[in-house]
Amino acid sequence: MAGRVIESDSRERTAAAQAPPWVQHLARRTRRGLRSAQHTAHATADRLGPRAVRWWRDQGPFALCIATPIAFAGVLAVVVFGLGEYHGQASWHGNGRVVWMSSAAVALVNLAGLLLYGSPEPANRRAMRRFRHVGWSRNRRLAVVYVSRGTNVRALQRSVDRTTRLLEQMNVRYHVFVVTDIDVSLTSEVPSTLHHHVVPENYVTPNGAQYKARALEYLLRHALDRLRKKGTWLLHLDEESQLHPSAVAGIAKFVDNPRNARRIGQGEIKYNSMRYGRNPLVTAIDAIRTGDDLGRFRLQYKLLGAPLFGMHGSYILVPLHIESAIGFDLGGKGSITEDAYFALISSQRYEFGWVDGYVREQSPFSVKELVLQRRRWFNGLLLLSLDRTLRLRIRLPLIVAMACWAVSWLSPLMIIVSLVLTGTLPMMLFVMATVTQGSFAAIYVIGAYRNLRDLDPTPLGRASMLVLPVLLMPISAVIEAAAVVYALIRPVSTFDIIDKDQTAPTGLRRLHHRDRPGAAHRAQPAMRPRRIA
Repeated sequence: MAGRVIESDSRERTAAAQAPPWVQHLARRTRRGLRSAQHTAHATADRLGPRAVRWWRDQGPFALCIATPIAFAGVLAVVVFGLGEYHGQASWHGNGRVVWMSSAAVALVNLAGLLLYGSPEPANRRAMRRFRHVGWSRNRRLAVVYVSRGTNVRALQRSVDRTTRLLEQMNVRYHVFVVTDIDVSLTSEVPSTLHHHVVPENYVTPNGAQYKARALEYLLRHALDRLRKKGTWLLHLDEESQLHPSAVAGIAKFVDNPRNARRIGQGEIKYNSMRYGRNPLVTAIDAIRTGDDLGRFRLQYKLLGAPLFGMHGSYILVPLHIESAIGFDLGGKGSITEDAYFALISSQRYEFGWVDGYVREQSPFSVKELVLQRRRWFNGLLLLSLDRTLRLRIRLPLIVAMACWAVSWLSPLMIIVSLVLTGTLPMMLFVMATVTQGSFAAIYVIGAYRNLRDLDPTPLGRASMLVLPVLLMPISAVIEAAAVVYALIRPVSTFDIIDKDQTAPTGLRRLHHRDRPGAAHRAQPAMRPRRIA
C-alpha cells in the first residue's frame, strides 16, 4: 500500500514537471495563496479568539436573553397559527393598525436601546476600575437625600445604615439628608453625617406642592440651599434604596466629567433587594421595569440627552445649583409624579445623561399595591403631558408615549376579536404581533436576568425565574391593562404609599388629599440643620 502511494506521488511530480510553464506558475501561485490564507486564518483566530471570549463574557448571556424570547415567539406563532390557513387573504382595519402600531412602537424603542448599548456590565466594571485607581475627588461632595412619609421606618433605617457603611468604606465625601412628614427615630453609625428634618405641619409652599414634592421643597429651601453649590451633587433615593459599589463608582465618574456640570443623571434600578421571588407574579411583572431602564430610558439619556418618557423617582443625580434653580414647588398636579414634572421642566434648560452602576430597590408586595402604583403613574404622567405651561415640543414625546400606553392593552384583544369574528388573522397583524410580543418577552427576560445577577439561586431556581415572566405575560398584560382602565375610569385621588417594611402586618397605606401630613401624628418641630464645613 505504501509503495502504491509513493508511486502515485512520483507520477504526480513527473506530470507537474512535464506541464507547460504557465500551469506550473499557476500551481505555485495557488500553493502560495493557500499557505498565505492558512497563515492569515491562524493569525486572525489568534487575534479574535480572546476578543470572542471577552465578548461572550460581556455580552453573550445578555444577547441570548434578547434573541431567545424573540425566536421562541416566532416559532410559537408559526406553530400555533400556521402560515396560510389563518391569514392568507384576511384584511386589517385601520383601528387595528393604530392599536398594534402603538404597542410595536414601545416594544421596538425598548429593543433598540437593548441592542444599541448591550449589557451594562462592561461599563460598570470600567467605572469600578477607574474608581480603584482615582478614588473620590476631594472637590466633590455628595448629599444623599431620602424622602419618606415616615411610616416605613425599618426600610428607611436599613437604607441609611447600608448607604453610610458603603460610602465610608469607599472614602466618599458625603452627608445623608432624611426628610419625613412625621417624626421618627433614626440612628447612624457616623452621627455627624446624618441630618434628619421633619416638615412642619403648617408648612405650605407658594404653589401648593403636596406629598414628596412638598417635603423635597422644604428640605431644599431649609437645608440643602445652605450648602456650597459648587461641587455639591444631590443623589435622590427612595426610602428602601440600597447603593451598590458600582453606583458609587458610576457617580464618581459622572461628577468628575466637566461636561456633566449642567446635566442631570440617572442609572439602572434593580428590584431585588428584599423579598425577591416571594410573590412570583409581582416579581415577574416588575421585571419589565429593569428592562425598561436598559431599553428606552437608557436610550433617551445616552442618545438624546432628554427625558422624553419621563424619569424615575430614584437614583437621580442632580447638581445642587440646578435643583436650587428649578425646585419642587410644582403645584398640586405636579405632586402626583413630581419626578417626571421636575425632569420635563429641567429639560427646557439642561441636558440629561446616563450614570453607570445600579441601585437595588423593592417591588410592591401584592398585586393590589402594584395596580395602585401603576394607576398613580398613569394619571400623574397624563396630567404632565396635558400641562400647557410646558412647551409642546417638550411634552410631545410624552403625549405619544401616553397614547401608546392608553391603548396598548387593546392589542391582545385584536387577535381574539379577529379570530372569533372572521376566523382569519391578517398577515401584517400576524407579523407585528409576533415581533411585538417577542420584544416584550425579551424586555421581561432581560429584567429578570439583571435582577438575578445579585442573587445566588439554584440552577433550577434561576431558570424558573427567567422563564416565569414569559409564561405569565398574558396575566401581566391583564393586570397592567386593569391599572390603565382603573386610571381612566377612576383617576387617582389618593397618594398610595407602598409598604416597604418586610415585617409590616399591613400592605398599603393611603394618604388622602384631605389629609394633611401630620394630621394623624403630630409633627415635631424641624431639627436645626447641622452646619457642614
